[in-house]
Amino acid sequence: MLTQLVIELEVVFEEATKIITKGPMPSKIDDLFWFSYNEKHLAKMYPEETTQLVIRLLASVSNIGLSEYYISSIVKEMGKLDEKDNKGLKEALLAKNIMV
Repeated sequence: MLTQLVIELEVVFEEATKIITKGPMPSKIDDLFWFSYNEKHLAKMYPEETTQLVIRLLASVSNIGLSEYYISSIVKEMGKLDEKDNKGLKEALLAKNIMV
């Protein structure tokens, strides 16, 4: 899965995320993706890219399964975002009933 590859390509994470978020997104993301993303603390290192990726992924998936904990943890780790990103992220989280 292309999204899982983004996690493994930390050296080019910013560029890979920009490319992936411009294309079609998967309709299903497994819990391992969110777990791995959380464990690598990528949200702390790349908050803007993480915001865009999370917004796009949440908009495309039909069900988040048991990943709510990991998604919440990722969002908390992002820190302060600019107003536009923060609004988009809040809307994406609300659409999936994820409380942070």
